[in-house]
Parts: sequence; C-alpha cells; structure tokens
Amino acid sequence: MKTNTLLLVSALALLLATACEPGTTNTNTCDCEKLRLPASEVEITGAEAEKLRGEEAGLPLSALPGVKTIRTEELYQLKEAPETGLYLVDTDFVPQELEAELKEMGFRLSEDGTLDSAGVKTTLFVQAEVFRLKPQKQEEQQEVDQEGQSRAFPLPWAAYSYNFWWRYNGGFCRDYHAHTRAYAYGPRAGGIWPVTNIQLIQTHVNSDTDVCFGCYREGSDWSWDIGCFWPAHGGASGYHYIYMYDPGITIFRTWGWSH
Repeated sequence: MKTNTLLLVSALALLLATACEPGTTNTNTCDCEKLRLPASEVEITGAEAEKLRGEEAGLPLSALPGVKTIRTEELYQLKEAPETGLYLVDTDFVPQELEAELKEMGFRLSEDGTLDSAGVKTTLFVQAEVFRLKPQKQEEQQEVDQEGQSRAFPLPWAAYSYNFWWRYNGGFCRDYHAHTRAYAYGPRAGGIWPVTNIQLIQTHVNSDTDVCFGCYREGSDWSWDIGCFWPAHGGASGYHYIYMYDPGITIFRTWGWSH
C-alpha cells in the first residue's frame, strides 16, 4: 500500500485557502468545504520588520541538492500532490535551518528530488519567511531604554524567522501533525544568520505550549491520530502562535487552520 504524506507550512495553506470562496469547491485548487483558514496576524512593538528575500534571507538554492521551486499560480493548478519532492513555494532561498529540520523530523532528500520518511515517499511544500529588525529612531530608543537593557547574547537581536507546519497523512490510517518553530538571529555574517539568545521565546500549537528563557529557538508539536479504515473520518483544527520578547521589542504572530 502506497501512502503519500502532504505537509504544508502556514503560508502555503493560507494561499490555498484564499484561492476559492466559502461554499464553493474548485477541484483544481482546494476542497473549500473542508478547508477553512482564518487570517493570520503579526504584531510588532519597539521595532520595524523588513521581509528579506534571496540570499539575503538564507542559503542559495544550490546548497540543498534535490530541492525544487514552485510558484503560487503553478501550485493552484495541481489537482493532486506530486508523488514526492521538497518544494519551496515563492521562496528563492533555502532556509538555513531546513536541512537540520528535515533530519530532525526523519526526512531524507536525495539529489534526484525524492523525499522519503521511513521509506515512504513524501511531498513537502515550504514557504519560508525571514525578517530583519530595523533600528528605531534615537528619541524612540530612549523610551525603550527606560524599560531595561536588552538581554540578547552573544549578539544583538537583529532578525527573526518562524514557520508553522501542518502535516496531513491521508492514507489507510489518517493523522494530523502540526509544528510551530521560531528563531532569533544576530547580525548577518559570512552568508548566514548566526543565532542569538533573547530573553523569552514562547511557541504554541493547540494543546502544546513551550517556553524558554535566554534562548535562540523554541518549538511546539501536536499530533492527532484520527483512525484507520471506516473510523477514520472527521477533521482537525489548529491554532499556532509565537511570542518573542527582549526588553524593548515584542513580536506576536498567530495563525489558525481547520480541515
């Protein structure tokens, strides 16, 4: 029996959701009767955030042999997920943590483009986002200083990234997996974003909330086994957020989905 596991990060799922209107079904894009995704939110205080692209954001595409790219409009034309592969959606760089995350989650990407997990061919779509924190004006910085000194170390907090994973296995036995990740970076050097520790990072997905202090990375994971054969019916929903804080700067990012 062949099982195809489809994994989607938050931005991809949001794009699919906006491809059709509620109450309609477009078989070339998504099943709108089953997929409902509320709009996400990003709140930042104490700084401005600039979205980065290309090698300013991460590694060149050649850094991960076998990876493929796909545009949103091409994705909308897919009637079913490809049999296997790692696809970067509207992303012109390789996220610097991606290779380590693939290994951590048990995936193996071959140079011929085959992606498998425990011997099962898998399809993975990833849309990554990296933001540079812009320094404030001097008069604004004086107000920030009254709140306390930054505790970022060994480097000042200069950028951050996040990803919210959604995984659905639609084979004989159905299950959902959801993941939330957040990273804090120092100033870019040598073609990479070196990590730096900030005062607090909190991540959440459904019933799992994780928090760390004086850290550069945090993540939350949630899974639900729906069942096998005829009991395998119904759907799932998820609510994700990240909260990142260092004196003077606060970032709060939310995302929700249902299927």
